[in-house]
Amino acid sequence: MKDRDTPGPSSDKSNSPASDFSDVTLPLANVDKRRLPNGMLRPFKLLSSEEVERGYRTDWREIEILGNVKNLNQNIFNFGHLTALFLCKNNLSQLSSNIMKLRNLQILDLSYNKIRTLPSQIGDLSQLQQLHLNNNLLRTIPYEIGKLKQLEKLNLSDNPLTGEFARLYTSGIDVTRFLQYMTSHLSSQCGPPPDRHWIQRDVESHPFCHSWNNFTVLSYNILCPTYATESAFGYCPSWSLDWNYRKSIILKDIVRFEPDIIALQEVETEQFSVYFLPKLEEYGYTGVFAQKTRAKTMDHQESNRVDGCALFWRNSKFIYEEHKTIEYASMAIKNSNGNEHMLNRVMPKDNVAIACVLQMKGANMNPKGRNAPEVGYTPMVICNTHMHWDPTFCDVKLIQSMMLTKAVTEILNNVANRFQISTDETPLIICGDFNSLPDSAVYEYFTQGFVSRTHHELKGFNDSKVMASINNVTDESFCGHGMVMESAVDVNMINYTNNTADFKGVIDYIFGTPQSLMRLGYLGPIDRDWVYHNKIIGLFRATTCPSCATTR
Repeated sequence: MKDRDTPGPSSDKSNSPASDFSDVTLPLANVDKRRLPNGMLRPFKLLSSEEVERGYRTDWREIEILGNVKNLNQNIFNFGHLTALFLCKNNLSQLSSNIMKLRNLQILDLSYNKIRTLPSQIGDLSQLQQLHLNNNLLRTIPYEIGKLKQLEKLNLSDNPLTGEFARLYTSGIDVTRFLQYMTSHLSSQCGPPPDRHWIQRDVESHPFCHSWNNFTVLSYNILCPTYATESAFGYCPSWSLDWNYRKSIILKDIVRFEPDIIALQEVETEQFSVYFLPKLEEYGYTGVFAQKTRAKTMDHQESNRVDGCALFWRNSKFIYEEHKTIEYASMAIKNSNGNEHMLNRVMPKDNVAIACVLQMKGANMNPKGRNAPEVGYTPMVICNTHMHWDPTFCDVKLIQSMMLTKAVTEILNNVANRFQISTDETPLIICGDFNSLPDSAVYEYFTQGFVSRTHHELKGFNDSKVMASINNVTDESFCGHGMVMESAVDVNMINYTNNTADFKGVIDYIFGTPQSLMRLGYLGPIDRDWVYHNKIIGLFRATTCPSCATTR
């Protein structure tokens, strides 16, 4: 065994068996370069005896094992920090399934061995960039290799590959297409996740907890077909990305949860009209839609492929009053006051929100017990939004949040005047995909009501005129929306609302006004054991939709 960052010369082959493998810190000295059988050139360094005495250590992350080794000591698989493992030119006939423990591996060299089979767990090495399997005895390879999204180099030459594997590898296709083929043939061996548990709040003694006024809200980013590409979701079989397959699963999910209000993001314009609206009408819903603003520059056919936000409500519970589309780009222009950051960073983003005024049937008493106007039922405002996605544009997301609450406040004021109630008495729900974690300024702004004018996520936005125009409350230290809002879902109890190969976190929320709405419960997380035991690399965001129940 030799440390791949600090081994000695190539001619110094270990005489001890691999079963005697132990964690050895090897000394650093002169640079010696050597070419491996796969053509890679590796540098080596050794510590001088003086440096060893002074306590210097090497930060090694690569290991090479030499010496015609037939069996590997399992201790090597405990070195989860390894980024490269070189096992070439040995007598290995198999690879342990424990290889899955080395999740940081970027290079795995198994060339020039006698390996006949590979474990399916090799597909769990999600960081792997190079896999050298040439000059072995492989006749087949596991389809799980298709899960190696980061793989750039795959060498299978000089193996007795048979059937489809031989044809595929010798056809000359690139690594990306090879992986796509393997992924598409990867059969799903796990069933659907267990039902998510409804987490109830202890409100049994509250007079409204059994009221017919209770309702459920579901927020759901369904992933627009345009974005569901094999390059973006290389760990998913191609059949699972097909829209005709996904849309039926999405509809079943929605119907299964039986929500009273449905907020969907990334809905393709055409699919709203030809699929979701007619299908949900069959289940007693009506809906409205707001398209992203870039569609204004396109022809009809192109604009039909642009996504947006949709709101649906159950007709048996709500009466529709009106709705309004909130365009962040338009608001940025209107409130820019010549500010370059507003014009260059916020205005080009085409995100939108849609706000809807509904009247809740049967809710003819306001929160303070006074009779509501005889002309109708108690009104409420529901808003659905999708903020900009890029993490480097945290300032844009925060500005979009400020513009959203500013626009919603105007709607609340109009509703309050029309129904002769205060804005505090008007129930408000703002939900959607905010693309912001719970420790973000966006989450702080919604739940605390304000952020500091010096918050680092505001970046260059310190123009007092701009801040005053898009916030309800501003002073020298803070800017805020002046409303009281809370998350309907306990973010500490949810693992994620977005889980992909590259990212996992809570970025979708349902915010409500606690003075006019009471949270009764919310849908719990996807079962962790199911995710772990089935080695799930990533999930569509649609499978992790948050949901909650509220009452007045």
